[in-house]
Amino acid sequence: MLTAPWGSGKTYYIQNNLIPFLKEKDNKKCIVVSLYGLKNLYELSKAIYLECRLKLLNKDSEKIAVGKLAVSTVVKGVASFFNVDLSKSEDDLKSLYESIDLSDKLIIIEDLERSDIVVNDVLGYVNNLVEQDGVKVLLVANEDEILKYMPLVVDDPKNKGTAELYDEITNHEDRNFTELTEEYLKTKEKTVSDTIHFEEDYRVAAKNIINSFESGYLSRFSEDNEITDIIDLFYIHEITNLRTFIFACQKTVDIYRRIELKATEDSDFIKTIFYSIIIFSNRLKNGFKVHWKGNDIFSVELSWDKYPLFRFCYDYIIYQTFDKDMVEESKKALAELRLYDQEKSSTDNDIKIISSWWIRTEKEVINAVNSVTKRLLNENDISFYVYDNLAFNLVKIKEFLGCNIDEAKKLLVKNIHNKGNKINANYLFTSMFVSGESDEVKEEYILLKKEMTESLAAKETTIFDFDYKPESIKTFIDLIEERRRLILDNRAFASRLNMQKVCEMLKECDASQIQSFRYGFVSVYRSSNIKDFLSEDVVAINELLEKVRELKEFEGYDKIQKLQIDYFEMNLKDILEKLR
Repeated sequence: MLTAPWGSGKTYYIQNNLIPFLKEKDNKKCIVVSLYGLKNLYELSKAIYLECRLKLLNKDSEKIAVGKLAVSTVVKGVASFFNVDLSKSEDDLKSLYESIDLSDKLIIIEDLERSDIVVNDVLGYVNNLVEQDGVKVLLVANEDEILKYMPLVVDDPKNKGTAELYDEITNHEDRNFTELTEEYLKTKEKTVSDTIHFEEDYRVAAKNIINSFESGYLSRFSEDNEITDIIDLFYIHEITNLRTFIFACQKTVDIYRRIELKATEDSDFIKTIFYSIIIFSNRLKNGFKVHWKGNDIFSVELSWDKYPLFRFCYDYIIYQTFDKDMVEESKKALAELRLYDQEKSSTDNDIKIISSWWIRTEKEVINAVNSVTKRLLNENDISFYVYDNLAFNLVKIKEFLGCNIDEAKKLLVKNIHNKGNKINANYLFTSMFVSGESDEVKEEYILLKKEMTESLAAKETTIFDFDYKPESIKTFIDLIEERRRLILDNRAFASRLNMQKVCEMLKECDASQIQSFRYGFVSVYRSSNIKDFLSEDVVAINELLEKVRELKEFEGYDKIQKLQIDYFEMNLKDILEKLR
């Protein structure tokens, strides 16, 4: 058995590699039939018989697979050509079909999973061919479509994150097969001596497919470095169906012709069109909902943040309409997007040196610090998403080598001013302390991080859009529980809040609202190992603790409200103990 997902190139390999190889090496005859659309074993015998007759009369027809034709076409067209009387009884025809000598031939039976014949019946039929007639048989299938599992009992999906739920559903490690699948596996064990998992050489396949279109602008992607990028897309987005890739190539060529590309065209724009269409085509193939999601120009949701799908490409693929006026606008929008690209500085040598300064030479590090400081004068030169990494390491370099980083710190704060609507702070601030940093380094970095966060000046600088109103506390607490994983991943909670606003809000809260708010804090920091995730919140928790202590003297509270403030003080002390 040769097994692989649909569209992975099994048939192409058989027709263009395996059959020619066997013919050239040993002059072996191959009979290829497809089970697709066949309803019983009688029709399979008929297909094999007619294919054999065709091969005997037409020696140049090695690549013709009768089974690929509709059965009615085979019966009406081929039978008369061979002078086969198909008006005979079924028993007579069965004897006729079985009379042909199949020894020393390889019967290739494709589309095992697409047949209307029970799979076990096909295996029994094949077993007879092998044991009684001495025939060699190659079954070609997508076995993943044959193997069926017992229904999975999933806990309430509301209690699981999307990634966790998907993993539970797609992970078959501990799941049982259905009764029919168990029967299939037992029969297969007797019939099939070897199962080969076909792995297409996607590099070669992608290159051949691209070159087959004979398009100048598409052919640039057949270069080795571009093929490497395309194969990376295949792996990242789990693209295994080469028919999907062919579809993407065709749509891309059509669009390239319509936008009248010139030799000086922006290469990033050209690449983004092609790569986004590859990803989107795979979504279409896998049955994802493809309603437009995005702004007026492009969609990240329907493709990838690295290669967003342009609206004019989407409209052409889905509606076969093309708006030429959107091309220039899309090119400008892509240039703006690249300004905020997280991967922009992934190959930047200065950033690499500063990010690994402890294994570099002193001269290299000092030169890199000086270079980065000058480059920060142009806010477009370095990705904003490495600013936190720079801040984190510059502070440590300053302590160890005595470098002056004051100018760099000012520029880190200045350059991201009021860009919170375009920079996602949850991806920007990702650095964390390891053991060994001095208190001075920690304090300087935390202060710099706070200045940078405030400079962004937009709601994206926090995980929550919190307006610091008592009536919003319930929604706030619900979001805390819902996004707890996100909070831990981003290693900050209290430090993302404005403690002065928290204090002013608490003065307006009744006892129930104060309790809800402090319960939210207890929920966030409840884990015994919370120090591993939120240790940087120490400064913010200390600040809040001081303000809560001041609230104990607030004259606007009654005794019960003050009791809740006392409880909150104890909660914050416990949290500090865990974080230290």
